[in-house]
Amino acid sequence: MLSPHGAGAPSATYCRVGASERLDRSQRPQQSGEKSAQRESRALRRCRLGPAGPAGPQGPAGPASLSTTIRSQNFISGGGGSANGEVRCPDGMVATGGGVSPGALFTVTDEPSSDGRGWVGAADGPPGAGMRVVVICTPGSATVS
Repeated sequence: MLSPHGAGAPSATYCRVGASERLDRSQRPQQSGEKSAQRESRALRRCRLGPAGPAGPQGPAGPASLSTTIRSQNFISGGGGSANGEVRCPDGMVATGGGVSPGALFTVTDEPSSDGRGWVGAADGPPGAGMRVVVICTPGSATVS
């Protein structure tokens, strides 16, 4: 079984100590007797970690800010009861999410556009009913594979 390291070690770090799971001191019931203390001491010695290694290199700086734009548009179903529409991101932006709010219609399509720069929706239902297509955009370029 796996067991947390001894006192002072991170509780999410585990090592193999034998057939029974050992809990850190705060979770373990009180034990008495010299034999228990010896067993615990041996298990903790096996679990000791070496010194921490050197720090890694500094990572690249993140963006100064992350801007998003949300665009939406309503589409009304025609005489056949279908509404279809696409909402596009501004130039230089890509879709990071979106959705269809179908109203009284039943959603058929709710997905990013094929080039990754908009959101496509389609819905069926009674003629004259509306749906809203929403796209969330952020600066970048899309690579569609």
